[in-house]
Amino acid sequence: MSTSQGTCPGCKLGFWFDWNGNGTFGEGESYLMPVVAGTPTLQFYIPDRALLTNIYARFRLYGPGYTGPYSPTGMVKNGEVEDYRFVNPTAVELLWFQATGVRRAIKLGWETASEVDNLGFNLYRASVLEGPRTKINSALIPTNVPPGSPFGAVYEYTDTTVQGRVTYYYWLEDVDIYGNSTLHGPAQAQAR
Repeated sequence: MSTSQGTCPGCKLGFWFDWNGNGTFGEGESYLMPVVAGTPTLQFYIPDRALLTNIYARFRLYGPGYTGPYSPTGMVKNGEVEDYRFVNPTAVELLWFQATGVRRAIKLGWETASEVDNLGFNLYRASVLEGPRTKINSALIPTNVPPGSPFGAVYEYTDTTVQGRVTYYYWLEDVDIYGNSTLHGPAQAQAR
């Protein structure tokens, strides 16, 4: 967040981050600073216990001469409030995901360009595009790159629990070390 020079002399900016994700702004989650001409950025401490995903924040600008409490809630007559939600999606850059029918099975393959903080993958299947999806891998398919790696890898998985001449739809889910996931697909194929 930035301030323009001279836009609000005498104003103060209160800001709060729900670092622990409990739905409230508590102790260690509030900050207050005067709005000083020429101050282009905010600086604040991110605690070690911060979730760093789906973080909710509130910013309140208090006008000059405000004498009430500095709080994330309640009425303020001469101020302005803005709420934000910061989402940290998994940092997997997927190059391709495909399904290919082979004899009595469907081969699934995908390639990633990078996998920052990726833990692994799940695969889901449905026999109808809008139908219910079933996870087909019993355990998370682990990443093939070291944690924090800016590199990608190539993966293969063979689904042998299919029937011939039935079209199946597949989705690929990447799961990061924070528990966030992103779904890719669908890819479709028939076993021969």
